[in-house]
Formats: sequence, structure tokens, C-alpha cells
Amino acid sequence: GNPSYLAIYLVFSLFFIVWLLQEERSWSLKVPWLLIGGFELFMIYQTRTRASFLAFAIGLVIATCLLIWHVHRHHQGKLSKNLLNLCYLITLAGILLITLGTVFTVLNIKGDAFTAMQPRFWTWGTALAGFIEKPILGWGVENFPYVFDKYYNANHFGIESWFDRPHNIFLGYLIDGGIALLLAYAAMFFFFYKQLWQLPRTWFWPPLFSVPIIYLVNGLTLFEVLPIYLNLFFFFAFFVNYSNNFHTPETPKATQKNISLRGWVAIYTVTLAVAAS
Repeated sequence: GNPSYLAIYLVFSLFFIVWLLQEERSWSLKVPWLLIGGFELFMIYQTRTRASFLAFAIGLVIATCLLIWHVHRHHQGKLSKNLLNLCYLITLAGILLITLGTVFTVLNIKGDAFTAMQPRFWTWGTALAGFIEKPILGWGVENFPYVFDKYYNANHFGIESWFDRPHNIFLGYLIDGGIALLLAYAAMFFFFYKQLWQLPRTWFWPPLFSVPIIYLVNGLTLFEVLPIYLNLFFFFAFFVNYSNNFHTPETPKATQKNISLRGWVAIYTVTLAVAAS
């Protein structure tokens, strides 16, 4: 019942659609994915979620910059250098204008951003106080209400007086399991980027690089929910399979198309679209 999570939920689906589009060779199969992708972009806009829009904008700009770098490095000989650089500048300027314009539009729709964020600022202070009291192993899962009551900020009174979570995934892990749990959580992303850095810089490298950033930026003002967890771990599972298709000393396999992976991703993506609708 909270549209705040629908946007980041659909970002993962859009990522899988991008991959499916480059896997499919027939336009009769590409068109349905394009239609689903357009529908999901419309749904993301309809959520009016500031955090997700900002995260999506940051991820899109990063992916665009990396993609421009990739094209400049591998395809420069096909166009004159000046024309290629002009295309890059126009593309990057367009992306920046679209994303920043969208973010400002959402901010205006939702009202004053700072005022809307104040209850979260107070709650983050409460969470930090709880972390300082129990920094190593935290307070236990789902126990933030105890912290909120013990270190209650009176500014909440009359505005929003109850928070069951810190509304920040990093503070959430510090409260649930302290530094130990936050390090374990961060380790997933460390090893993801460690493996990603070893892969060839194909055109698909920028989207892979950007999706976890979108997820983490979005989590600065929201908390974890099960549907987002499912998408995150399906993304990690996809990446493990995808990276194993490259010939490396750690995974000596021939590069080949994985039909079963494409089928599972297609089924999962359609399921996401149906659930979102």
C-alpha cells in the first residue's frame, strides 16, 4: 500500500528488460519488452517518490557517462572525433536536463523537501543514539521501536510520532545487528564490484554498475521490504550467471548464450510487471 517502494521495485525490472532487449534478435520479441518498459517508466513517474527519482537520476547519469566512455574507447574510428564528442555532449546534457527536471518536478509536487524530510532527520538522530549505546551487535531485528521510545525526539509530537524503522537502510542494519551486520551487508556489494571490475567493459557494464547505486541511494531515506530483497538477490544471482559466461582464470568457461537464463529472466520480468499493475 506504499507507492514509495514501487519505483525501486520497477528499476530492477527495467534493468532486466534492457538485458532482454539486447538478447532478443527479433523485433517481434523486442516490441513487447519495449511496451512493458514504457509502462513501468510511467508507473515509476506516477509513484511521485522523491528518493527513487533522485536515485534513478543519479544512476542514469552514471550509466550514461560510462556508456559514453565505452563508445569513445571502442568505436571512435567510425565517426570523426569532433562529431563524436558533440554527440556525447548533447546526449549527456539531455540526460542531465531530463533527470534534474524530473527531480525538481517531483519535489514541487510533494511540497517543500526539507520540511517533509525533518521527521526523518530526527529519527536518524534517534537511531544514531541507539547505535552508540549498542554499536557491535545492535538491538536485534525489528527492535527499533524500543530505540525510538528510549531516545524519543519531542519534535515528532503533533507531526509524526511513531517510526518502526529508521528509514535508512544503513542505520537500519546498525540498529538490527550493529557494525557486524552492516559490514556483512556491505560485503555483498564489495564482492559484486570486485567481480564486476574484472569483466570486459561491454556496453552492458554501465547498467550493471549503476543498478546497485540506485538501490543504495534509494535506501538513504527508505527501509528494506521483502519484495525489494527478492529483486536484489535475483539481481545478484543473475550477475553470478552472467559473469560466469566470460572466460576468466576463476571461471574457465567459453562465452556462450545462456537460453535458460534468458527464459528465467523473461518469466521474472513479466511477473514483476503483472505484480506492479
